[in-house]
Amino acid sequence: MRAITILAFLMLVVPLAAANGEDFKLEGLPFDLATKAGPIHGSDAEVGVSFLTPKDRTPKGWRDGLKEALEAQHIFFDGDAVELVFRINHVSTFEQFAAAPLRQSIVVRRKNDSTDSINVLLDAELKQRVLDNLNRVDTSFAKLDPHVNLRADTRKDFIDITEVYRAYVGTITEATKPLSKALLDQLDSEAEFLLSLQDGIKQGQGLSESQVAIVRTISLDNQVRFTSLLEPLGPAAVNFKGGNGSINVEVSLWLFDKGAKTQRDGFRIRFRPLTRTQFDEMPNFTTPARGSVPEASLCFVAIDPQTGTAVSDTFFGAMDVLVGQDPAKIDLSFTKKPGVSSRCTQ
Repeated sequence: MRAITILAFLMLVVPLAAANGEDFKLEGLPFDLATKAGPIHGSDAEVGVSFLTPKDRTPKGWRDGLKEALEAQHIFFDGDAVELVFRINHVSTFEQFAAAPLRQSIVVRRKNDSTDSINVLLDAELKQRVLDNLNRVDTSFAKLDPHVNLRADTRKDFIDITEVYRAYVGTITEATKPLSKALLDQLDSEAEFLLSLQDGIKQGQGLSESQVAIVRTISLDNQVRFTSLLEPLGPAAVNFKGGNGSINVEVSLWLFDKGAKTQRDGFRIRFRPLTRTQFDEMPNFTTPARGSVPEASLCFVAIDPQTGTAVSDTFFGAMDVLVGQDPAKIDLSFTKKPGVSSRCTQ
């Protein structure tokens, strides 16, 4: 399928034609449009944005207004359509959407008079990989010999994880919830990690204490995530959140000297989930760093951009704490002898 772009112009509705069948992207993030008859190509449709102005300015009101705007164009109001609008507006929940300065919705103008319903399709290749890996975790665990050397509590964690993963398979397949790319990448990372452990178990290898702890953390994280999977895209309460599986964080670096506390700017902040050894960087250079991270327990560290060395301890942020704040504020301490939280070692 071809990717089509949405551009935000300061008018009520400004459609953008896809010229000469070229592929376009939405701020670097491609998406597809399709009907039951097949894909909608750039030559078949014009895509733009319009501003929403519902009477009810609560998160539910904005959600209902978006649903009405999309359905008026015969666009399925599902997780992918909502997630595309979230990405246009740089938000991750309907609460943030309600507080955004301009709320923009997708507009599709087709050159023919067809009223076939349109599906928005996001991250198709990534979602297929995630689905494959989640299903592999489930089937791989089911095939484990019940007599293998595996602690009872860890076996229970694996069971709990696979149950949530089955729910995610349904959520991804049916597009019942907006899902950020960050969360999809996190699920993929978790599944790859768990599959490597299961392969080792089948070969008679035991799990280290750190691996047992990571499995436990994944299980706890997924229990927290599971509650958000129950949030519908249909009728909902006024306090409907409708998050896409990401967390807004603000990470600061502080120097403590002789009782004085001074903020240190100009340092990079990196983070990673427990299932990976490679760190990702927060998007803005100067601390305090702000950005969106996946719903997961994460490790954070401040880095000197000149030397590439750590200038803070590696901090462990538990997911159940991070999701309770918006943004979640994390304070790192500047030090010349940085250490690493035991939770952030593999």
